Amino acid sequence: MNFLDVSDFDDNFGIYRVENVPSFAIDPANDYFYLVYTGAASPGHHIQFMRSTDLGENWTDPITIGQIPEGGAEFWPWISADGTGRVSVAYMHKLPNVDSVDAYLVESHDRGENFCCPLRVSSTNTVMGESETQPAREYLGAFAKTNGRANVVWTDLRSGNQDIYYSRANTILMPPQDLVMSTAHVGSKYHPKLTWRTKCYTSKYLIWRRLSGYYPPTFGLIDSVDHPDTTYIDYGLETGDLDTAFYKITGVDPVGNISEYSNTVWIRTNATQQVLAVGQKEEPPLLPEQFHLNQNYPNPFNPATVISYQLPEDDHVLIRLYDALGQEVATLVDEMKKAGWYEAVFDASSLSGGVYFYRMSARQYISIKKMVVIR
Repeated sequence: MNFLDVSDFDDNFGIYRVENVPSFAIDPANDYFYLVYTGAASPGHHIQFMRSTDLGENWTDPITIGQIPEGGAEFWPWISADGTGRVSVAYMHKLPNVDSVDAYLVESHDRGENFCCPLRVSSTNTVMGESETQPAREYLGAFAKTNGRANVVWTDLRSGNQDIYYSRANTILMPPQDLVMSTAHVGSKYHPKLTWRTKCYTSKYLIWRRLSGYYPPTFGLIDSVDHPDTTYIDYGLETGDLDTAFYKITGVDPVGNISEYSNTVWIRTNATQQVLAVGQKEEPPLLPEQFHLNQNYPNPFNPATVISYQLPEDDHVLIRLYDALGQEVATLVDEMKKAGWYEAVFDASSLSGGVYFYRMSARQYISIKKMVVIR
């Protein structure tokens, strides 16, 4: 094996000079070489990363990784590769005009293509000396990865002695967060719309759905969304009468690891994909939470349309139809109903085209909607 002087060279490493102590790792899966070091003081001390995929013959240009948004300097990196595509770098960070230093971890889950999410692994500010230029004997960064966790160790002087500290950082792929159900109005229909927050290292998301009344009663994979999109509209929902659809999602990292499921959300629709209710809990309520009259669908229509409504308690329901002059032309519902969700199909074959109004009353609830009959 030929060793190269990384501070005085011509071709293999490119024209770079290592300003601070470097750290080197070899990926056991493919013999990729990884190198990190602290960059020059100008424009600022930051961790630089380089990679070779041909046993050191050629190297990528250095990129800055693990930079902390609050500013300051990053230094004393230590790099490790576990053979699954994960490249982990532990390092120190010092804020401007602050004597204490924190230990951080940054990772790539795609063999150094992308890095994100600097994670502080020291629980309190770490007293490392006056600055990052203190002797190397005051610092130690090294770790081994087990079950997705990075085990970081370092030395500091917070107790007045040069003690060894240890932190186990959870870098397991986390599930998407805060999945929320809403609706998207596309053309004349409403479709389920999912939105969520992302965690680092995710390359795509898998969309899972379960429909009530179908066997087996399990979630099935229906689609995927590439990162960084965090929105999904289900245009293909096949609904039955008063059908309820449940959704949850998982994240996938660049090397194929799949996260746990997100929280579950649901939506209830009728046979015409009209939305009756949405919810952010695991299961929908057994009964509606309030009285409500929905807009008829389709509208305008010829000759038939569907009017849906909901009752939170047993009551007498009266739905009547009026013309533009306020004259009653039909009674659609006039009976006692138990609490629940309902639909009424109205056939307007005997009516002339024009604008009509339908009015629902139940207990103290009154609602009026407009419909249009076309010929």
